Amino acid sequence: MKILVVEDDDVQQTLLQAMFGKIGVDALFVHTGEAGLEKLRTHFFDAMLLDLNLPGKSGVQILKMIRENVMISDMPVVIFTGDKTRETLAQCMQI
Repeated sequence: MKILVVEDDDVQQTLLQAMFGKIGVDALFVHTGEAGLEKLRTHFFDAMLLDLNLPGKSGVQILKMIRENVMISDMPVVIFTGDKTRETLAQCMQI
């Protein structure tokens, strides 16, 4: 399985990389949503792990762009964030 991880925190990236390595998941890590979108244009991924609080375009904006692109709209996207508001959850579920 190959996944794209969009996470701007280096510590989180290191932890995720160690976890994925132990279970044999091939993960590509980027720091911004824009970099993630560029990787989606040039590579195939089975899924994406997406932080919502990113520099530049937010995770919500990136999720919306993914869902509007017919080539990747059905790709599974797992959202992770420290934001616990119902509004954020509702917005992501709607998208």
